[in-house]
Amino acid sequence: MDGWKERIERGLTLHRFMITIVFLAVFLVHFFSPVDTPFDSRWSVHTALSLVRNGDIALDEYEEIIANNEYYAITRVNGHLYTVYPLGTYVLAAPVVWLVDQTLSRLLHIDLKIFIAKVLPSGVEVLAASVFTALCAVFIYLIGLRLLGSIPKALLLVFVFAFCTPAWSTASRGLWQHGPTMLLLAMSLYFALRSEEQPAFIIWMALPLALSFTVRPSNVAAILPFSFFVLARHRSNFPFFCGLGLAVGAAYFALNHHFYGEFMPPLYHIRAELFSNRLWLKTAATHLLSPSRGLFVYCPVFFFSLIGLYLKARHSRLTLLDWAVISAVFLHFVIVLLLPFWNSGHSYGPRFFTDMVPYYLYFLVFFLQRVELSLSKPLVLAFALSIALSFAIHFRGAFHWGVYRWNHRPINVDEAPDRVWDFSDIQFLRGEDPSDP
Repeated sequence: MDGWKERIERGLTLHRFMITIVFLAVFLVHFFSPVDTPFDSRWSVHTALSLVRNGDIALDEYEEIIANNEYYAITRVNGHLYTVYPLGTYVLAAPVVWLVDQTLSRLLHIDLKIFIAKVLPSGVEVLAASVFTALCAVFIYLIGLRLLGSIPKALLLVFVFAFCTPAWSTASRGLWQHGPTMLLLAMSLYFALRSEEQPAFIIWMALPLALSFTVRPSNVAAILPFSFFVLARHRSNFPFFCGLGLAVGAAYFALNHHFYGEFMPPLYHIRAELFSNRLWLKTAATHLLSPSRGLFVYCPVFFFSLIGLYLKARHSRLTLLDWAVISAVFLHFVIVLLLPFWNSGHSYGPRFFTDMVPYYLYFLVFFLQRVELSLSKPLVLAFALSIALSFAIHFRGAFHWGVYRWNHRPINVDEAPDRVWDFSDIQFLRGEDPSDP
């Protein structure tokens, strides 16, 4: 009996050690990667600090720096200034911002509020975003370990997530909505897997799913199929699942109404132009295959996610969970097709598909389950090459400023969206401009 206890204790110690290593390795590399992108997210830290110190999201005390930024992404409601983006990201970032605030105050005697009233705190953004990405990496590791039963394969899955996808080149470069979304969707997927052995986990899956809506309402693409999954697979727990999700949703709508006088934040007012795009084929081709926005161009490793899904469907029956993930990916793609800004704005590569990265990795697991990692196999060699290419592309997004300057040089990509199809000026190949400061 004592021998079994020792084995269990050693296993738990190794498990905790690996989780710690995964978190620290991903966090440190992402945090110290030099590129930061405080574009749409530029008021994230201000809003989170307002929550921490004042209990609201008003930004009135920062009007001088907001005016210097031409009131970008700001709305005025009842005399108060607010960011137009959903508040979920700021609520989730509040603990990190609180810790930064306390650390700066107690150790360096710096008042974060005074500092960010004068300067956009891109470093704090990257820190918070790197925490989200590192936490997501932990859940990717847990998912990989559960499905693959192998620490090396689980670590390979983490490597692909952390360094071969927009998790590195987009999600952790600023406090965008994508990092928290990836974390919450990865959590929900992990809870769904755990529920196969412990059904109570399915109830708690409602929490990250509902929170994902408060971060980015397009995450309804995941909420709907996973809700049907719970109804079909865990019918007895469905009322509790719905109750928890609706409670989060009710609080979100109530807070929006309190601050904005509307049930949704200003960016997501129900307007026809949000779904006005009719260039569906061009948009689909752009997001999948264009040289400066294509998912499979920037993440060739995801070709093997498709192969994995094919192998799973061919050799065994797809499960209800598989269909839920497939449906979420499909619905997300439909939402992206309908958006009018089909070039993804100022970004790097396939930004609009960053949210779904945990689900693409779920399909990649099917490939890893069925292919023995032996270098004698051409398919595995191609897989290794796809990882190397994906790594190189996202390394440039995290380390080289020139690829982001591509968005506005020689002409703003918003004014000339067809630049994403220019094979003579591919974004990830853009070098540094000596004339840049």
